[in-house]
Amino acid sequence: GPYVEDAGTLKDAWGRPLCYKAPGVKNPGRYDLWSTGPDGMDGTKDDVKNW
Repeated sequence: GPYVEDAGTLKDAWGRPLCYKAPGVKNPGRYDLWSTGPDGMDGTKDDVKNW
């Protein structure tokens, strides 16, 4: 299935690690991938998500 061996190697546009979860909570049977956005805080309005 979909997986990332070292999630720390994936960076967003702000140089922070991308957040990755497999299997996904928002995308069951696949994966969730998101950036915490410019503010670097998870769960705020500026997050960039694949759902």
